[in-house]
Amino acid sequence: MPGATAQVTIAAVKRSSPETRIIVLTMHNDDVLESSLNRAGADAFLSKTIAISDLVAVTLNVLAGRPVQIAPARGADRSMTSREAEVLRLVAQASSNRDVASKLNIAEGTVRRHLSSIFGKLGATSRWDAVRKAERLGEIGGE
Repeated sequence: MPGATAQVTIAAVKRSSPETRIIVLTMHNDDVLESSLNRAGADAFLSKTIAISDLVAVTLNVLAGRPVQIAPARGADRSMTSREAEVLRLVAQASSNRDVASKLNIAEGTVRRHLSSIFGKLGATSRWDAVRKAERLGEIGGE
């Protein structure tokens, strides 16, 4: 999130409008970050891979002031976005992060974030491990 940190933004919103409910959608899975956001005033902290039905349920619970309990979405963590698949297809062609960024017209940092997400979803330990696992799962075509 550009500009102020999420924690600063949440705290400012809560100060000026304490009744406002805040649900944070993030690509990060980090207990320390979640705790920090909750202390700042966030009502829920969710992965961007959450199933739409779970997102609706959480939103309704937050609006009603009920506690939120999230179960991980079945299979959602392993499914790559179309952009992640695009990044990994270029990696499979031995493209560097800089090359991938240039070809997709995105920042190198964005490429690194996509790769980090891919590694987490696939349980991969390297770029080539991610390519092999994605090919096996049919997420990207084999060459």
